[in-house]
Amino acid sequence: GNGTNIGNITGSGTITTTSNKDIRNGSIDAGITFAGAGQIFKQTTGTVTFAGTRAASVGNTHVREGTLILDYTTNNTSKIGAVLNLGLTGVATDAALILNGNASATTSQSVTSTTVLPGNMMIGLNNGASQTLDLNLGAITRSVEGGTVSFVYSSSDAKATSTSPAGTLGWATVKTGAGTERFAAIDGSGDIIQAAFTTENNPGLWTAGDNIIIDGATTGVPADCTTISTLTFTSTVASTLNIPASQRLQVSTGGIMVDSGLGAVDMRILGGELTGSTSGVLGEIIVHQNNSLGSLTIGSNIVNSGGITKTGVGTLVLSGNNSFTAGSEV
Repeated sequence: GNGTNIGNITGSGTITTTSNKDIRNGSIDAGITFAGAGQIFKQTTGTVTFAGTRAASVGNTHVREGTLILDYTTNNTSKIGAVLNLGLTGVATDAALILNGNASATTSQSVTSTTVLPGNMMIGLNNGASQTLDLNLGAITRSVEGGTVSFVYSSSDAKATSTSPAGTLGWATVKTGAGTERFAAIDGSGDIIQAAFTTENNPGLWTAGDNIIIDGATTGVPADCTTISTLTFTSTVASTLNIPASQRLQVSTGGIMVDSGLGAVDMRILGGELTGSTSGVLGEIIVHQNNSLGSLTIGSNIVNSGGITKTGVGTLVLSGNNSFTAGSEV
């Protein structure tokens, strides 16, 4: 169907499939087991709640559109399969993967690997009361522009992990409980956490690898060829970052964020040249514009870019003389 109809699978038993199957809208009871190597695709904007069992070594799961809820509250067993794919190549979609943990025991779900494709993905991890929840994403691959992931943890007892190398993820953010959303990082233990940041409104004092927060009007300019990891605007007054003519600022993960709830204030990056990611999609700029009442203008010339990825409800204005080796995803 088109996702407006609802189908429920109840009772107990095993459904074995060797071919690809779409799930669109409805629920699958805790007594149901998915067996076989067939791949599962979450399609359309509807919501599917899966409370059954799917062996971690069997088949792949693709979350493309809508919401897939994995419910461990009654049946605390594996539900994803061998490989997790988030998003859809060629189409920027909005989708969510939500895990609701068990209240009697630790909930632990793992996959061999995860691929991030174009689309805005939310991964919500809700641990059971007095229990922990862990989602191990294995090795994460993001080799095309357009994919972003927001990790939303219900508490400090819920987390995602990865076997990928440690470092900041310019395409991902983390928010825990009622806290603020900030860029994500994989730490030395493999946990996906908020990146450590430096609040500094004088770009002349920025140092290589910093995750910079600008929380007011800037003073000074960055030195030529300054390289930072990410840039976040949290200022409740208009703020402008000026890059001197013929000089360049590099954001090595590509990640630029404007915080939510700042009000009717505009942020600007003007002058000089701006370049993005040094890994993955080379030169990509990934903008998380979360301030619905204000705009972010990038008037600097974006150079040698693998593309622009834009997520968030706020307005992004590109006014520079930009050069791209690939397209853009909104």
